[in-house]
Amino acid sequence: CNLWGEFLEPFGSPSSSGEKALLSTSGEKPTNVLAELDDKTDCATAFSKASTDNSAYTKCLEQYSFKSHGSEVLGKSHQTIGFFRGVTAMMAYLTRPTKSFSAHIEAVKKELQWPQSSVLALNVHEGTSFAEYMKQAERITSQYGISNIYLASADDSLIAETKKYPKFKFIVEKKTAQSTPCDKHKEELTRLFLLSGSDALVGDFSFADDRVAYGMMYQRTRTHQPYISLNGAWCSDHGVKSRIHVNNGVESFGYC
Repeated sequence: CNLWGEFLEPFGSPSSSGEKALLSTSGEKPTNVLAELDDKTDCATAFSKASTDNSAYTKCLEQYSFKSHGSEVLGKSHQTIGFFRGVTAMMAYLTRPTKSFSAHIEAVKKELQWPQSSVLALNVHEGTSFAEYMKQAERITSQYGISNIYLASADDSLIAETKKYPKFKFIVEKKTAQSTPCDKHKEELTRLFLLSGSDALVGDFSFADDRVAYGMMYQRTRTHQPYISLNGAWCSDHGVKSRIHVNNGVESFGYC
């Protein structure tokens, strides 16, 4: 199953003018986007053999760390717009759906009776109760007048919990058969696009799917949508302690 080809547009092919504009939000139109993506290091090889025991791998992780090097790790067209906007612009480019997958997403939304009014995405992770997530969800829904909640799960126990909150209209996923690894990838990508297609998010930024979903949501709306992360701040550095933790008023850094 080839994610970039079957579900997402390949990112090694020449960019259209619209895609070039997506990659550059600085106001300057790059003359050759793919030139910005050329990597003259050996990091592509190192990343293909990911291991913390591999010194080349850990060196490359540090080399691409924004916390360590600031805007220098960004392409020239992104250095003036900052880390979050620069990284999420790349996320949006790398997650461009194919026409067939776009049609699939629209079909799923139609089946779920996705509302025209605002939707809060709720991504519940193990280790924290559904009630705690809903406590934070109610903060956003009351502030912004949202009554629709997309529950990013087909778990029966979580679906049962929604019955305790009758004032909300919960959008619940349909269970689908997963006969191949490709089916699982498709389900996970579908969930990611539904999360990012919502108007607010309650989740946990210590999980990559919530970080990517919020980045895609930002690029879709070009504004910071309401969100609450139950654990930690948004980050992008991989394998580098760059995520801010606050414990009893003391800041420290942990892994993304």
